Amino acid sequence: MRREMRVVGNVWNFFRARGHHVVFAVSILSMGLLITWWSVFLSQSINLLRQQRYGQLELKMEILALRAGSDEEMRPVEGVLVVDGRFEVVHGQLMPEGTFALKPHWPDYYVRSTAAAKEVIEEDFRRKQLMLAGEGSLLFLLLLLGLILMYKYIRLEKRTTREVTEFWSRLTHEIKTPITGIKGFLQSIKNHSIDNDNLEPLVNLALQQVVRQEKLAENILAGSRLRDHSSRIIVSPINVKEFIDGYFREALHLANADVTLEFKLEGIHHMVADEPSLKVILDNITENAVKYVLRDLHLTLRVYSEGSKIVMAFSDNGPGFHPSLQKNIFSAYRMLQDQPEEIPHGTGMGLYISRELAQEMGGLLTAETSPNQTGARLRLVLPGVRQS
Repeated sequence: MRREMRVVGNVWNFFRARGHHVVFAVSILSMGLLITWWSVFLSQSINLLRQQRYGQLELKMEILALRAGSDEEMRPVEGVLVVDGRFEVVHGQLMPEGTFALKPHWPDYYVRSTAAAKEVIEEDFRRKQLMLAGEGSLLFLLLLLGLILMYKYIRLEKRTTREVTEFWSRLTHEIKTPITGIKGFLQSIKNHSIDNDNLEPLVNLALQQVVRQEKLAENILAGSRLRDHSSRIIVSPINVKEFIDGYFREALHLANADVTLEFKLEGIHHMVADEPSLKVILDNITENAVKYVLRDLHLTLRVYSEGSKIVMAFSDNGPGFHPSLQKNIFSAYRMLQDQPEEIPHGTGMGLYISRELAQEMGGLLTAETSPNQTGARLRLVLPGVRQS
């Protein structure tokens, strides 16, 4: 009994995970068989209709031949019949196939259908065949497109469900881990189990965890606002050098990093941006650098003007990412799959939120890596403005 239940459970789990593939394959096969049967049936129906029209034509010829042949006083006149232009009377000794002699009085005359009458039937037959082929092909393509779209949407829904579930798991971990550390630190203070020599480093560590939680909360709020369009970003001119210097001066998570700032601003020294949103973008970019460069982080930021734009080019000495992952690096809920196990997990939303915020401010955020994956390079472009 347990074995049977296990088999049923395995089958059920397979269909939950892969059932849409089976349904899609069966649907395609069923649709192909249905379209084939439908095409054969209608094709035979069209051919049968053609034969019926030829039969009706022959029946009409036979009736006309009997009427004309039974009138011994009215000699037939060669040519197209006045009463029905689909037929003509021909005089001859031999009666071709598909004709009817005017018997019994005029056997050397016979009636036949005109070439124009036959062409009308054939033209109608060809038109119906063409209509069948066109409508059948269109129906097949529409059904196939519908099945493909349904299949893609089911796959997207399954992937999204899986990614959202993983996101909430990562988010719970990101929230719970720092709280556990801070709770332990506070309990140690309460129990007076920390000496004065170790107090300051632990306070700084706890403060870093608090700042990390604050940034996580800002990311979640920013993502919620972007998704619901509940608030509009308010942009204003910001002095580029002052903002960048101030940010890196206060960035606690970069305390042990080697940060190089290079400015080359020609004519434009202000950018148009929303300061809180810009801070979220910089937090996500620098946090990623700290996360993926396990030791001795070297972060370089080149800030320069490019036409009427301000460009911030970030580069680090981390592992980078494979070029094939470039299209997914800004996707929501996605995590890079080829990173070492020792790298801490994030929420998978940071770069997605950053790109959306950049676009909301009229800018652009891109990422690239070298073929040998020596570091990641991100490029943030924002509108610039000249201040008098």
